Amino acid sequence: MSKKAAPLLEVKDLSAAYRDRGGELCVLERISFTLQRGQFVCILGPSGSGKSTLLRVLAGLLPAKSGFVKLNGAPVLGPQHGVGLVFQDANLMPWRTVSQNVGLPLEVNVSENGASESRIKKMLGVVGLSRFSQSLPAELSGGMAQRVAIGRALIQEPDVLLMDEPFGSLDAITRERMGEELLRIWNLEHKTIVMVTHDINEAVYLADRVLVLSSRPARIKVDTPIGLARPRKPTLRYSKSFGQLAAKLRKAIE
Repeated sequence: MSKKAAPLLEVKDLSAAYRDRGGELCVLERISFTLQRGQFVCILGPSGSGKSTLLRVLAGLLPAKSGFVKLNGAPVLGPQHGVGLVFQDANLMPWRTVSQNVGLPLEVNVSENGASESRIKKMLGVVGLSRFSQSLPAELSGGMAQRVAIGRALIQEPDVLLMDEPFGSLDAITRERMGEELLRIWNLEHKTIVMVTHDINEAVYLADRVLVLSSRPARIKVDTPIGLARPRKPTLRYSKSFGQLAAKLRKAIE
């Protein structure tokens, strides 16, 4: 019998809190789960349940009150080179071209100029923006701007990509198109993705597995696999199995 691979990400008995005027506000309480390399996981939960807080702790941007997070077996005690972040706002530098925004993380490390240019060119191809390499952010649609943000995160070659409502500011049609784009990129790059979303259908369509958080202080209420075959096509959204999974998750959130 083959030995099971060690998890890429391990979260054990994780609790997190903020301090406010009233004292300590517990946000996460004894959260535990593991992620295998290459998994696409979505996180759902009521508004204010702590989904974004969980992502920040995973990224090392917020310390845990108790418990731990391990990436590749090493404790996460601060921002990690192996973690990429994409937020709802693309946060592009308006005076820099698409190419320059995507390549920004490479400027932190000393490297040969030719190697950096080659990596940027490759990443623009991955996110489908090769024709727009010299465009400025003001010339891009919302979906294109988010593709730049995804490229900027992926060019660091992270072990795990954390996404906090990356399509939340987009209209419904653009959001669905961006979901398709994300799956295309995921199929190319085979990255481990943890994505926070409020959209149940989006979670079912994209993920291998969905975690549902309870209301604050959040615990994992449901951890369910999404056993839908890949590659996924838009017509899948209208299937009986898709509807059943969405209904199960909706009930868990309510």
